[in-house]
Amino acid sequence: MKQTVFGTYEGKEIIKYTLVNGQMEADVMTYGGTLTALRVPAADGKVRNVVFGYETLEDYKSHTVYM
Repeated sequence: MKQTVFGTYEGKEIIKYTLVNGQMEADVMTYGGTLTALRVPAADGKVRNVVFGYETLEDYKSHTVYM
C-alpha cells in the first residue's frame, strides 16, 4: 500500500491510498472514502482504469456529482 497527499480540505490533508493486489490497483482517498481509480487487466492484457474520476481534489470539491 502506498499513500500520498492528494490535497487539503479545511486545513486537513486528504490522503490517497493505493491498494495493490497482483495486477489490480485501487486508489481511495480520505475525502468521503472516494474511489478515484481502479486499474484492472483487460482482455488484451493491458491494465486499464475503469473509474471515471477527476485528477485533483479541487475538481472533486467543485463537482459534487461524479462517477
